[in-house]
Amino acid sequence: MKEYLTVKQTFRTEVVIERSRFIATVCRTENADQANAFIESIKKEFSDATHHPYAFITERGGYAKSSDDGEPSGTSGLPVLEAIKGAGIVDACVVVTRYFGGVKLGTGGLVRAYGGAASAAIKGAGTIKRCLCRICSVKLPYDKQNLFPKITAETGKILNVDYLDRIVFDFVIKKSSFDGFSASYKDALKGKFDITVKGEDYFDV
Repeated sequence: MKEYLTVKQTFRTEVVIERSRFIATVCRTENADQANAFIESIKKEFSDATHHPYAFITERGGYAKSSDDGEPSGTSGLPVLEAIKGAGIVDACVVVTRYFGGVKLGTGGLVRAYGGAASAAIKGAGTIKRCLCRICSVKLPYDKQNLFPKITAETGKILNVDYLDRIVFDFVIKKSSFDGFSASYKDALKGKFDITVKGEDYFDV
């Protein structure tokens, strides 16, 4: 997988339907352990709430889970999961906490309430693209630093610059852009300085 969408930030929203409060919180979670820890933190924060249905898709879409947490089967966890799928995101968890207001909403009402609250939270969080990048480093003499090619927001980003005996640039570059970037870099420096590739991972770029 070269790239995928996930939520940009943790976000919370609340809707009130027939006096029931639905508090939806979304967070980026890359694996089931992170998702479960997030779910437990919400349950602890709202320990007096009636229900905490949730859903998450992690491992870049490889694992999904949902729970109705005591609500009628299929009325809460599944709509939350469908909201995540509908947004086209992965590595995200949504918990919708409910404080029961005394009025039963029925099956259809619960589906709409939970799904709508989850969708609102995801929309509020915004989405961001994560791309497979190569993690790189170069060392340049001070008189050559201006030859380091510009990294744009579309191709990667600089992680760190150290000013030692030489200037050390630590950066990530999209894997799909690496060959062109490397060629332009080596051409500018007449092939005298190499790029050290330390590995690959996903980054927000």
